Amino acid sequence: MEFIKIICYIIFAYGITELFVFFDGPFDIIEKFRKLCHWISPAFGKLFTCMACLSTWIGLLWSALNYWFVPISFTPFNIILGATHMWWLIILMDGMFTCGIVWLLFQLEEMMERTGKIRYEDEW
Repeated sequence: MEFIKIICYIIFAYGITELFVFFDGPFDIIEKFRKLCHWISPAFGKLFTCMACLSTWIGLLWSALNYWFVPISFTPFNIILGATHMWWLIILMDGMFTCGIVWLLFQLEEMMERTGKIRYEDEW
């Protein structure tokens, strides 16, 4: 059961990061949110242009929320180390895991696009 939770977490992390970095959303709501973040601070706005940067913060946020507010463990290191009560290590490791796995999947997708293994409808 834990393996399925980790696979679902990976899919969720990649999907939410892809959504915030590349998609506009209905009525351009996500694009407006990115512009607002850039208006608040250019460095904060730049966070929403990088898959590795944003996925790290998503992993940290979801791990912290999972550790302190959700009784069911769903992030990888909350599942593995949840009984140890080392919250600082769990949150840090979840952030690094999320960054690594999202970056790996993003690079795999980019490689498949370059080699012609994937074609999108817009590019035909």
